[in-house]
Amino acid sequence: MHSFCQKCLQDYISKTVSVKGDAVKEFVCPVCRAITNLPKTETGVKDWASLYPRSAISVAAKVKVERVCDGCQYAGESKSAQGFCVTCEDSLCNDCLSVHKKNKATRKHIMISVEELDSTPENQVKFGKGFGCSDHQDKHVEYYCQSHEAVCCADCCFTCHRTCAQVKNLSKDLPSLLSDLKTQEINDQMNTIEKHLQTFTLTNESNINKLEATFSNLTAEIQTFRRKINDRLDEIEKTVTAEGNRTYKEECLINAVRNSQIFLELVLKYGTDVQKFLVSKKSAAQLNLIKDILSKDIKNIAKLQSKIDRKSFPCSIITDSLFNSGVGKFSQEHQVKLDSVVDMHSTGQDRPSYTGGVHLPRGDIVLANRTNNTCLLYDSFYNFITSYTLQGIPMNMCLVDDHEIAVTLPYKRTVQFLSVEDNSFRDTGTMKTRYQCLGITAISRNEVVVSGPTNNKKCYWNVVSRTSGELCHHEFDSNVNSAFVALNNSKSRVYISTSDSHEVYCFDLYNARQHFVYTSRDLRNTLGIAVDREDNVFVVGFASHNIHKLSPEGTALQVITSGVPQYPIRIFFDKNREYFMVTNMSDDQCNRLHLFFPQ
Repeated sequence: MHSFCQKCLQDYISKTVSVKGDAVKEFVCPVCRAITNLPKTETGVKDWASLYPRSAISVAAKVKVERVCDGCQYAGESKSAQGFCVTCEDSLCNDCLSVHKKNKATRKHIMISVEELDSTPENQVKFGKGFGCSDHQDKHVEYYCQSHEAVCCADCCFTCHRTCAQVKNLSKDLPSLLSDLKTQEINDQMNTIEKHLQTFTLTNESNINKLEATFSNLTAEIQTFRRKINDRLDEIEKTVTAEGNRTYKEECLINAVRNSQIFLELVLKYGTDVQKFLVSKKSAAQLNLIKDILSKDIKNIAKLQSKIDRKSFPCSIITDSLFNSGVGKFSQEHQVKLDSVVDMHSTGQDRPSYTGGVHLPRGDIVLANRTNNTCLLYDSFYNFITSYTLQGIPMNMCLVDDHEIAVTLPYKRTVQFLSVEDNSFRDTGTMKTRYQCLGITAISRNEVVVSGPTNNKKCYWNVVSRTSGELCHHEFDSNVNSAFVALNNSKSRVYISTSDSHEVYCFDLYNARQHFVYTSRDLRNTLGIAVDREDNVFVVGFASHNIHKLSPEGTALQVITSGVPQYPIRIFFDKNREYFMVTNMSDDQCNRLHLFFPQ
């Protein structure tokens, strides 16, 4: 946006209209040559310039240069100037103008009105006051000092530039001075500076717009996040309130039992045989009813205790995600311990084999059961909901977005995708792989990483797109029959556990640069691998009956043995990667999940 003198702009518009005719609707900006639309108005052409926005700076400048009488100002008074003496270069009020014309010394001076002075830019320059000596306001400049590049009056020339060798008289030496003057170069430089300033202004405006948009987006995200927190708190409050009401009912039942017991003792001691018989029968019926109620409530309370706590509202996750960049992580190095063991009932299988699992964002759990080639859905209290029959034997699974999972079917060299919504499964497609696909983890909804053995017993991993197919393929020497895979949080590194060689490898995902190989005599048959939110690696030792916790660079941090099932198979974290569950193949524990938390 450029600033113009309103009168000059109106003259320019009038000339444009006179050349192109009254039908013209636009004109070319005199500065940047951009096409500018004329204002849509019923007013005449002579008023169009007044319709454009006025610059506050220009208005202020106009007020600032309003002419006052120089003579009155010298005498300490302030009057508005009505005329201008060209000879004296003074603005004069009506009184001073009258005296100026009567005085013998000034009556022949050239005088014009203020309106005439300001009527054209030429007059403003011709009769302007910007050409006097800067140190002696009443003196005209007569000399130019080339050494100091300064103009001055005769007094300044004598007092300040007396010893300067290059002092020119403006009247005599003006032609030579004009020939040396680089007016065009200065003008070009000023134009360049103006363009830079215009670019700077546009950049600033763009940055301000981006900041405003970012601020709006952040505000919306904060509001959404706050709403989710409130919704989750409401859910927890309802759950706790319901359990509290149940506890109150139990206390009432306990009081009823105590009262019945006291009454029964009194009847047995003082009552007749008939009274004793009737009270005994009634008490037995009440006791059976109370037992049924308590047995159901005890199960629900046990489930509630295993669900509420860190899982229900992971505050540590919230503080880390919000303040990680500002004040550093709040997390510490935690030791991992068993929190609880959960029985997964109602699967219809005497001996299930859970070869994979995922946590859905709302807390539901999906398990892959290779015993009958199904996916099983459980709610957040581990109650069985439904099952879905797969196209083959499942070996592993991962979450690709909030409502979709991917399951590996190695013997068919296929990955099957399922949508999990409204307590049901829906097939969303399949994807073929080069070799048997055992392990799987997601980069995005469209891309996954699969791993397994090649035909010549090497280990491989592929990045595969659901739309474009295989994006990259890497192999390395490791005599294996199975291999499972996990990614770090930035999706830049891949961790692979090789069951037969009992090793854990770390590579760059795409260029396959190796970072470390982890081995331990206490780690045997690595059948499962996962990564927590701090990029620590957890590896399941099937034959060593333990879980190894490694740093992101492959240093052993902890060997977890307490609470680990006898034959652990797979390990999977919740969506926020705060806690994990372990499946197992122990004969007496195959339908159980072992839940672990950092302590």
